[in-house]
Amino acid sequence: MELKIHPDENWTIDADDGKKIYGKTNKLEDSGRCVVMVHGLTGHMNEYQNKIAANILAQAGFTVLRFNLYDGEKDGRSLTDSTLKIHANDLKTVMKEKTSDFDEIYMIGHSYGGPTVMIAEPRQVDAICLWDPSFDLPSIWTWDDVKLIEKNGLRFFGTAVECLIGDEFIKEAYNEYDVEECLKLSESVNRPILVLHADKFRYAKQDISWHSAGHPESERIILEDTDHCFWDGQNLEQVLKHTINWFNKYSKVSVQ
Repeated sequence: MELKIHPDENWTIDADDGKKIYGKTNKLEDSGRCVVMVHGLTGHMNEYQNKIAANILAQAGFTVLRFNLYDGEKDGRSLTDSTLKIHANDLKTVMKEKTSDFDEIYMIGHSYGGPTVMIAEPRQVDAICLWDPSFDLPSIWTWDDVKLIEKNGLRFFGTAVECLIGDEFIKEAYNEYDVEECLKLSESVNRPILVLHADKFRYAKQDISWHSAGHPESERIILEDTDHCFWDGQNLEQVLKHTINWFNKYSKVSVQ
């Protein structure tokens, strides 16, 4: 399939607390179908997988909305001042301001963007695809390779690059989003969810995820020889093929 690059259309909207949310739209045709993309922890809307996916999805007939949960632009949010509830509220704001004119709405959440999507409880969407999503959040911060450490009253995590994170972010994960609570969220959202797990990463080893409760048609696929951010080989092509097929399954638009 020939990739037709469509220029990013930039936009800015106000969050409930006065912060600015910076985003982009990609669109090749007016099909009435929209995909909202939510990036992962320490990620951004212009990461490789998000930038390429926006154009592929647009070519497949979807208007694509992506945005930054934290941003270095004027009045943008900082990761150190964030929590998952704040991220979910920003997602709700984007949905309210940018999706009202669409007949069909779909959603993608990558990594920690998965719980952001689920905490927002987007019951108005037609289907959800979660890319190697985080689940059972207390367990994440106990893995050896995360290396959550404290220096001078501040918390850092990471390996080669350490990222500063607020204490409320960690407390929220430990206290509110264990397995039981995550499954309750899936039951509450009750939308068709496709979980795509990368077999090279830790989440594929979990027995259950966001597909395990709620909508009866939800599924999980473990992608072979695939890394967490889909940078190797044909990883991203696999992810996008499954994503587009999943959304088309629930679309009322005639798909060629």
